[in-house]
Amino acid sequence: MALPITQQLIERSIFKAIKEIIVKEGYFPDVDNYSIDNPEPAIAESEQKRLKHDVKIIAAEKGYAVELFSNGTQEDRGQIKPPRIVIESESFLPGELGIDTTKTFEKKENGNYKAIDNSFLTQLSDYYFYIRLISNSVEQERVLNSIIISSIPRRGYLKWADQAILNPHSNIMIQYLSHTETNWDQGIKEKSFRYEIKDIMEIGPKEIPGEIPAIKNLSINDLEIEIK
Repeated sequence: MALPITQQLIERSIFKAIKEIIVKEGYFPDVDNYSIDNPEPAIAESEQKRLKHDVKIIAAEKGYAVELFSNGTQEDRGQIKPPRIVIESESFLPGELGIDTTKTFEKKENGNYKAIDNSFLTQLSDYYFYIRLISNSVEQERVLNSIIISSIPRRGYLKWADQAILNPHSNIMIQYLSHTETNWDQGIKEKSFRYEIKDIMEIGPKEIPGEIPAIKNLSINDLEIEIK
């Protein structure tokens, strides 16, 4: 069975939602448009320089650029350097809903079925995370707040990173819980918002090897019995 990647998918989805607003409002270039991870070192170096140049242009026009961190080294995320937004994962805790562990079946393209093992899925999990806003002016604080309000619902649904739009049956339910504030030296302020995502399937079901043939209806015609 493959290792679960639920936390990675959640972190990506949160990061993408915030990034879309930052790019849309012009506070940072879209890094997807730069080949900074190109396997060719010369190209990667050139693209990194181009990105830094474009960030400087934004900083000159707006007074600053807004950095966004999620995955990465602790040294990068832990810097108290304004203005920046940092997504911090906390943990999974037991949820409130149980799961039906009965074996289920899914139809395959060839008409047969595959069996799904749900025996180890006994309870859904609740996931908790923080969003930290680091600023050193009232204007920066307001901008960072506006970015979060526009991207992460206080209580509502967020699409998964690989979804183009919200689906009626498969989204992330986020609920805002609390916030704290810390004042650092040199006028730097940090606001930390705590969120909860309820009832996540932390470990997905696994497919049982093999196929189960589809049920074939029996009829007189199938048996080729002559009726007189």
